[in-house]
Order: sequence, then C-alpha cells, then structure tokens
Amino acid sequence: MTDLAAALRALPDDARRVVVGFSGGRDSATLLHVCCQIFEPRRVLALHVCHGLETAAADWAAFCAECARAYGIAFKRFDVAVDVHAAGLEAGARAARYGAIGDWLNADDVLVTAHHAEDQAQTVLIQALRGAGVRGLAGMPAWRALGAGRHWRPWLTIAAADIAAHAETAGLAWVDDPSNHDPARDRGYLDAEIWPALLAGWPAAARMLSRVGERASEAREALDQLAAIDLAAARVADDRLSIAVLAALSSPRRRETLLAWCRARGVSLPDPARLDEIERLLFCREHNSPRVRVADHDIRRFDGQLFLMAALGAPPDPATRLAWSARSELVLPGDAGRLVVAGKTVDDHDLIVGFRRGGERLIRGDGHSQPLKDFCQQRRIPPWIRARLPLIYQGDRLVAVADRWIAPGLSDALAGVLARIGWRPGLTGD
Repeated sequence: MTDLAAALRALPDDARRVVVGFSGGRDSATLLHVCCQIFEPRRVLALHVCHGLETAAADWAAFCAECARAYGIAFKRFDVAVDVHAAGLEAGARAARYGAIGDWLNADDVLVTAHHAEDQAQTVLIQALRGAGVRGLAGMPAWRALGAGRHWRPWLTIAAADIAAHAETAGLAWVDDPSNHDPARDRGYLDAEIWPALLAGWPAAARMLSRVGERASEAREALDQLAAIDLAAARVADDRLSIAVLAALSSPRRRETLLAWCRARGVSLPDPARLDEIERLLFCREHNSPRVRVADHDIRRFDGQLFLMAALGAPPDPATRLAWSARSELVLPGDAGRLVVAGKTVDDHDLIVGFRRGGERLIRGDGHSQPLKDFCQQRRIPPWIRARLPLIYQGDRLVAVADRWIAPGLSDALAGVLARIGWRPGLTGD
C-alpha cells in the first residue's frame, strides 16, 4: 500500500498551521486522519465549507465538526453563497469556496486538500474537451498561492484506490455526497458514464492523462519564463507597454505577454476574443482613444503605449459648472478626482470649475493665445484625462487648467491661490 504519510512529510518547515480541507467525504476524511497521525494536534485545523446546495449540508457540517472534536483539533466552518449564473454551478461553488478560504488564510497557513491522481487525470480530460491550451492541460498545480497563504495538493500522484484502501483499513467514517455522481454535472457525468468505459478500454488512462498534465506543466513553465522576458522588454514607465516592442513579437508570444501583464496586475484574464481585440489596438489609429474592456478594467492605447487601468465611468458633463471658494477641497464628478489647496486660504475666491466643451484657448505669456487642445497634445495628456481636466474660471475668464497652467496678468492674491492648487485625479496615465 502506498505510504500516504510520506507525501505529507514534505510540508515546508515554515508552515505554522496545517489547514485540512474537510468536506466529510472519503478522500478528505483520509487526509485528515493521516494529518492527525503525523502532525501535532495544535498545528492541525479542519476546515469545512458549506455551500448550502444539498438538503443534507447542515448534517455534513455537523459530522465534520464532530470528527474534529474526536481528533482533538480545531474546527472552522464557512457558509458561502454560490453564484450559479456567472460560470455555472461547479465553477461558482469553487470560486465561492476558495474565495472565502483565501480571504481567511494567514501567511504561515497551508491549506491541504486530498486531490489525487484520478482527480488530476479527469481535470486534464475535461480541460482538453473544453479546448484548453497548455495552461489548462497542465491540470492542478501541487502548490499555488491562495490569499496570504498557500494551497498544497500533496496526493496528486497517488491513486484513489490507495486512499480508499487506507480509509477501509483504518475503519474511517465518511459522508457520501450524491452530487459527486450527478450526471447533470460535468464531474458527475464523467465519473458515472465516461470514466468507467475509458478505463475499460485504456486501463492506464489515468496515468497517461496525468503524464499529459506533467508535459503541459513543463510547457507552461517555459511559456511563462519567455513571457516574463518579453514583458520586461515591453515595459516602460508606470507599467505601460511599448506598442513597438509588442508589435515586433509573433502573435503567440504577444498574447502570452499580454496575459502575463494582466496576471501580474491581478486583472481577470482576457479570453481569446478579447485578446484578438487587444492585438488590434496595436495597429489602429489613436485619435478615437481606442480601448478594450476586460472585466472591470480597460486596456487603452495612447502615444505608442498600452495602458491598463480600472474601467472609468462617463466623464463629467461638459455643461457642469461648480462654484468653488478655493478654501477647501472640491470633489469632482465623473472620476475626475479632486482639487486641493495647499496651506490656508484666508479670503474667498469666487471661482467656477468646469470641463472641456471645445474651443477653449489659453493666453500665453507673450500675449498670444493657444487652443487648449494643442496644449494637451503638446504635453501628451491622454484623452481620458483631457475629458476630466478641471478648468478653473473667474467669471467668464479661464484662469487655470487644473495645476498645469495659470493665466498671466492675474492679481497677486488670485495667482498665489492658483499656484497652491493641486489636482488629484488618481487616473492611470497622469
């Protein structure tokens, strides 16, 4: 029989607490049993996530709590709400489960789960049927970051039969989740209909599919290393990307670089259709401020660079007029940030703050005027910032453009106040 404890003894020394993912099923019951045999009880915590999807969910949670009490270890239960509409029931449950756990883990915690070789093989098969690339075909990693802690799957190379044999020999009790065999779910259908027939025709299927996962994992690692090199070469100031550098790459390398950029920024990864749109940004004209929405972020093109930023709402209405005395901070609409004044302003100044309508002109020191549009272009101010640039008026006279320009010939008092104004837009590209 395979020594299940041997794999668990590879736990890193810096892991203070062993958090065992405990559903109550046979595999996780076996994992908890082995962990309690080789680790001190004070280091082990049984963690149960109740999704509330089955009528017996509360009974399973109670069973898990009683098992933890019998082992003399700590127990933690999470009750999560599953969004079944965004990506389906199974994906929604997984996202809710790991989201709650990730938010709770400490830096020296390791979540340990009982995924085994057949789980890995089935993951690879399902990913292949979904048309996944090497990242999906690599299956489940043995280690990954999860919140502030880590997630470890030490039994990915161990057969389910070995885990079952240990559970029977040890006389363990467990609960059976009928959803695991529900043909309406991908895993349930695979277990009930496909997997037995596959093993009948190809007895080594689990081992061979796991090997596919290993090879894909190696390829993924190589791709990640190349993407890191390309990303470093394409990066310019403030984590923007050079369009010239990206355009010189082949499309596959470019797409991996874009994915690495999003991954490094913690942004939801664009799907293939979105990647196509992002690639087209590299070769389109800039005058319309082109952008691609990726989840709750935008990728925009300007001045030969790509910018990645939180998606902006509509800019301020050009007809907006806000009265401001310049004695306190002014919060601006339309994601335009705020205006602040350094120091204390003694007198009120009857100022009006507005936004571009078109046709505004700035008076230069030589007495000649310049279109505000040209001013912005010369200073390479991106269009999404121009649309939110606060214009400060005294009456009908434009006296300042945020903290970028002050009209000549003003009174010393007004010029002094305007010189102390700062614009805090909080916008990427500023």
